[in-house]
Amino acid sequence: MSAPEPDLETAKRRHKGPLVGIGIAVGFAIVLLGALALWVSYQGNEPGNEAPQIDGRTGAEEQSDEG
Repeated sequence: MSAPEPDLETAKRRHKGPLVGIGIAVGFAIVLLGALALWVSYQGNEPGNEAPQIDGRTGAEEQSDEG
């Protein structure tokens, strides 16, 4: 059952704190996501630094044609 006459001003006042907290948390998450994206892009492999290829049958490292 709902209240017969909802008091919107009281509801706005009561929800202001949690909404501000949620906004701050979302903003902080966006900043962290941006920082992660920048860090990952700067830490990526350079074209000449590819990982060694391992033969799945023998476990030996294969020679690559590039390099």
